[in-house]
Order: sequence, then structure tokens, then C-alpha cells
Amino acid sequence: MFKSNMNKNILVTGAPRSGTTYVGKVLEKTNSYTYFHEPFRIDHGIVGINHRFPYSQSFNYSKNVDEFFEGCSKFLAKKHTNNKIWEYAIKKLIGNRDQIKYRQYFRNTSSSTNLLLKDPTASFLSDYIFTKGYAKVIVVMRHPMAFYYSVKQKRSNFDFGDFLGQKELIETYLKDEEKLINNTDDLNYEQKIALCWKCIYKALRTMGNKHRNKNGWIVIKHEDICASPVESFQALCNQFEIEFNEGMKQYIIETSYNKGKVVAHENMLHDFKRDSSALKDYWKQVVTEEEVKAIHDITSDLSVCYYDESSWKL
Repeated sequence: MFKSNMNKNILVTGAPRSGTTYVGKVLEKTNSYTYFHEPFRIDHGIVGINHRFPYSQSFNYSKNVDEFFEGCSKFLAKKHTNNKIWEYAIKKLIGNRDQIKYRQYFRNTSSSTNLLLKDPTASFLSDYIFTKGYAKVIVVMRHPMAFYYSVKQKRSNFDFGDFLGQKELIETYLKDEEKLINNTDDLNYEQKIALCWKCIYKALRTMGNKHRNKNGWIVIKHEDICASPVESFQALCNQFEIEFNEGMKQYIIETSYNKGKVVAHENMLHDFKRDSSALKDYWKQVVTEEEVKAIHDITSDLSVCYYDESSWKL
């Protein structure tokens, strides 16, 4: 069931809470894509992924990637609390919604749509996906402090055992960080989140440098999208030869220009209707100098490649 138009597929990745979902939702408005939300996520996507942030050279995860783009993957059929027994039985039999959509996509060989994958947990799979020609890659970058505040707001934690359990990942990208990763019990919350940011974007930067002169691998900054949302997506579409249509423009306007609204309604996971210009630096109003120093100390040697020192000032 392999499809020949792989060079038009897109993977949107980067650290979680960095705007990947929003970028995916905007691109989906072109109606040129079949959208999948986090297909390589351990507890949500395809069968066979046993680590959060799987690396292609660990545990033969490259085979899982191959099978996905060949139309051979099976999605997890999870029983949700509101599922009746018969509903779960049907889900186990025919698959969940993603499984049905996935099966239809690969069976319909005449379809003109392409795959659009939004998946921050696929960060360490990005190089393999791009090198094999399975998809173009959009890396969404966000300032370490904005990332930290967003993660803290959702009360999220991170288990570095998923990194340590993949020795190939450590050897290839994170050798310099191995000591910190092995001793995260000695780190405070701010330092752990900073280390998570650094590990993900250090690997993505190394991959990006490898593909520097190749079309189809780009990095976009969350802050640039917030500052000029329509213009940023017009430029992105031009780079990827995507038609920037009226539906995309209207969606961007509706979700970006809600004056004064910065905080998500009732702390929703994804509340896209915000005041994007105010959101960009909102973290400066709600963090302390101590938090800034803790995150800066760990991330600055990498963040300086994307953000100048003035961006850290409260």
C-alpha cells in the first residue's frame, strides 16, 4: 500500500508545548492533507512504540517508521472511561478512528491528499523520516522560558528514563548531557524542564545542520508566528509550495487576534483563541529571576543559536 507522493508529506515536530499542534491545525485547513495527531506517541499512536521520544536507531524503531509509511501499522485501541463494553469491543475489532482513517488513506490510491503528522514525540525520528524521503520536516522552536512556563502551567513532568533507556540516542546526540540525565534527582523542577528543552533541540539542531542545504527541512520560531501569524504562515506555505487559501487565513485571524486573552480558558490543553502578540512574551510577567537563571544556566549554550541575551530580560 506504499504511496509514491511521500515528498509532499509533512511532519511537524519540536518540543511539546511549542506550538506544533497549532501549526498542524493551520496546515490542515488547506484540505490537502490527511492529519494524524501524534502517531508515534507511546500511549496514543501506533503499536510497537515503548519509549516516549523514540529514536530510530534504538530497538529497531526505524522499522516502525517504515511500516507506518508503508500503510502497515496498527493503532492502539484504548478503552476510555466513557466507552461502553460493546463500544470497546467494536474498537478492538475494526480499530479506533485513527486506524480507520489510516486504512482508508492507504487503500485509496487515487487520493490527492498527503500525510500531515503533528508529533513532538517524533523529534528523534525526524532525521530518519527526512532521510528516507518519507516527509518534509517543520521544527517548531520556542524560547526556553516560554516553554518552561507553558509546561509548568500544565503541571507536566518528564521521565528521563525514556532517554536513558535508549543508549543509541545518548551516544549519538546527548553524550554531553548524560551526566545530568543520570542525576536528575539532584535537579530542581526548573532545571529538569530546561534539560528536556536542551536535549530535544540539541538533537534537532544536529539533524538540521546535516540537512542544511536540502529543501524540506525548516525551523520556525513560535515567537515569529505570534508576532506576525498571517505573514509567517504565508512564508511557510511558499517554502513548501502549499497554497495559502482563504480558509487558512481566516482561521489564523480568528485564533490570533483575541485582544487581551493570553491564558487558556480553564487551563485547557489546547485553547488556540488567544492574543498572539501578547502571548509571545507573557512568561516575563509570571516567572521569577531565579527561574530565569536556572533555565538560562542549562540552555544558554544552545539557545544563543536562536535567541539573543536580551530575550531573557524580564
